[in-house]
Amino acid sequence: VNLNSVPTAINDTLSQLPLVDALAKFTSYYCLDSHLRVAMRKLRQQGQNTSRFEMTENGLVIKVIPPATHTSPRFYQAMRILRDLGLIVPDEVLLRPSEAGLVFLESVS
Repeated sequence: VNLNSVPTAINDTLSQLPLVDALAKFTSYYCLDSHLRVAMRKLRQQGQNTSRFEMTENGLVIKVIPPATHTSPRFYQAMRILRDLGLIVPDEVLLRPSEAGLVFLESVS
């Protein structure tokens, strides 16, 4: 889910709909459709069928959901990029915003 697109969708289309319709559209697009796109890409590129939803004559069937894993490669990649840009610096065990990082935070807030 692209978190930048959620507020736009709420402001542009979802806020005009009754609550139940807005939730149905949000769930359909941001959950089911997004999952299907990722699952189809994995199937095409890696040959893995990771789809957890199946459309049947009786409606939507949810297959067995695997346990959550504790990986976050995108988070680590984002932190590495911020560090490479000089926006965060190590401070003992933690990373903290640098002066440039604070200026950047202020400019995007």
